[in-house]
Amino acid sequence: MDILLPVKKSRICNNEPPWMNHHLKSLIHKRQLALATGNKHRFNHLQNAVNRERKKCRSKFYESKVKQLKSSHPKQW
Repeated sequence: MDILLPVKKSRICNNEPPWMNHHLKSLIHKRQLALATGNKHRFNHLQNAVNRERKKCRSKFYESKVKQLKSSHPKQW
């Protein structure tokens, strides 16, 4: 069974914000690679893209939380 379907280990970072998603992580990884290679123009472009995506993901996360709170009835708690 191990030959056909080997066990793949993966690490989960527990101290990352809840709004982090795969797309944002890949942008951060690309930004770090641009920094390591010394491509200043690409790094600046990706830094701006990471900041825009981070703000968008964070706002969507909190909007969904607030929407959920608005639809609940605290009196029924």
